[in-house]
Amino acid sequence: MDMISEVERASLYNVQSLNNTDETYEVCIENDTPEPEPELQREQEDMVQKLKMLKEVVENLRPDEITSSWQLQVEQLYREVVLRSKQVKELPSGIHLERQRR
Repeated sequence: MDMISEVERASLYNVQSLNNTDETYEVCIENDTPEPEPELQREQEDMVQKLKMLKEVVENLRPDEITSSWQLQVEQLYREVVLRSKQVKELPSGIHLERQRR
């Protein structure tokens, strides 16, 4: 027994039971999937385009370019962390911070 015939039988039963009362109702089933809002759809399309371009860029990079790019990003993060750690201000009395030098 397939799912469609079960749904059809259930729908026919529901329509018949509605018609057996003194009043008649019309049964209408609409598509549950709403259309995305135009702005959201535009954002999604932009994101897909950006991802496609990024994928293309990554596929065309040589391994040494990827490594150097990664190193630059890590160095930049390292600099930011070090600079931030040198600018540590006095912390509230409940928090203690110890710097360990290696």
